[in-house]
Amino acid sequence: MQDLWGTETILRRRDIRITGVDLPGRHFFLHPADTSGLLVEFTDTEFEEDPRDGAGLEPVPDPLVPVDGLAWLTVVVRDAEKSAALLSSLVSAELVPGLPAGEPEVETTIDLRVGDVVVRLVSPRRPESRYAEPLESKGERLTGVGFAVEDLDASVARLGGQGIGVTHRDKHRAWSDPAATLGLSLEWTDASAPA
Repeated sequence: MQDLWGTETILRRRDIRITGVDLPGRHFFLHPADTSGLLVEFTDTEFEEDPRDGAGLEPVPDPLVPVDGLAWLTVVVRDAEKSAALLSSLVSAELVPGLPAGEPEVETTIDLRVGDVVVRLVSPRRPESRYAEPLESKGERLTGVGFAVEDLDASVARLGGQGIGVTHRDKHRAWSDPAATLGLSLEWTDASAPA
């Protein structure tokens, strides 16, 4: 971010609360209550060999599930349209149509590309949405990380072979059991699914 001080001033004028200001590292967070539960961090810190600048990360030797990349970060919110408008007013965000999602009558899903990350905003519309219970019990928040895999069936089989069960599955997505992944809610999606 080029002008972090100016950004902070503009956000405060819009009554967005700033938390966790770190002057030596120059970064701050937006209060999740003002951003539909999404914890947004702004920083002007540069990292040596930053993968976002083309530097490669060391490959994990022999991973259990080979991943093509990060598919999205899922945030459960009460009103996906309102949250998308808010996020788009704070940062540059571009709508990403056509990613695998739940049935529209069950939940509203809006995918926004922010930089090199897709933020998936999901609002349950019916109790049968897998996101209804987390929204009611924990409120608006980041609920999971989605990974794109080349072969969803093979990935689910590899996970199962290591005792990591799948709690839910549809045509192009599977959710592994957070109890088997240190509480992390991981979603796996078919990289070849229509986009």
